[in-house]
Amino acid sequence: MLAAIALVLVAIVPVARPPAAERTESMGFSQSDAWLEGFSLRPYGPMARLASRHDRSFLKKTRARGEIRHYRRTQRTLLREYLRNLSRDYRRLHAIAAARSEPRPAMALSERQTEFILLMWSVETRLAVQRLIPWSVDLRPLLANVEMQAAETRQLAIRQPRSRIA
Repeated sequence: MLAAIALVLVAIVPVARPPAAERTESMGFSQSDAWLEGFSLRPYGPMARLASRHDRSFLKKTRARGEIRHYRRTQRTLLREYLRNLSRDYRRLHAIAAARSEPRPAMALSERQTEFILLMWSVETRLAVQRLIPWSVDLRPLLANVEMQAAETRQLAIRQPRSRIA
């Protein structure tokens, strides 16, 4: 089922979207080489702690049930904020890469974007049902996807400087 959704997204996303340069400007992203060089996943480090369940046993011993629920709700809220920021940065990376890539590599970009979307849905789904099923959310595949996108975007920036895009 997920494979079918992924195939549909890969087929539709490139057709239904405006050209990359137009999309980049309309999203308010400048194709800043300085931003790309400075991009790092370091600011997203706290996400791992927010997604884990390590605090649960300690809190069960020391706090009331209402306080634990409030703490977990706050954790989920903060994690969602980090996810929104990560998604924004990913869209910016993808827009820069799409503006600098040739048509054939653009298919690989669409595949990576589809993978990112599915990983985000997976994390959001786990967060939504976390009240019922207490488990940790594994963010490593999502962060690895963003790191690969950043590396590929940097490579494209080296091969095709910004001046060739306009």
